[in-house]
Amino acid sequence: MPAGFEIDPLSMIPLMGAHGWDFSNQPSPTNPWVEPVYMMGSYNGDIVFFETMIPHAFMSGDTDSQYEEEFTYVGQTIDALPSKKSVTYDSSTGKTTIVFEGKSNVCPKAKAKSKKSKAKSKNPKNHGGDF
Repeated sequence: MPAGFEIDPLSMIPLMGAHGWDFSNQPSPTNPWVEPVYMMGSYNGDIVFFETMIPHAFMSGDTDSQYEEEFTYVGQTIDALPSKKSVTYDSSTGKTTIVFEGKSNVCPKAKAKSKKSKAKSKNPKNHGGDF
């Protein structure tokens, strides 16, 4: 997890896991929640998800909003974790866009499998995974 992240023992749900975040950025009466917050989830000691929590005020109203954050991890053992997050709100459309950037373990394998399927396909009705 990034430096400063901790697991909240009160967020642990049996068979579901727990949330971790930087507690020093936790909203409070003296630290209002105005920007998206990066969170990670663990289960059985492993990182199993990441997400961003966005305050309603950031993604509503008549003013565009934009936020970017880069991540470095302490003792990183999983290569396919995001290294950057950006969140934008377009007030003219009311749309919020969330982009996580980083190395993926999924996409290269999916592309290789699709190419392999094409090469083996001799049936003209079989599109080899391309639609």
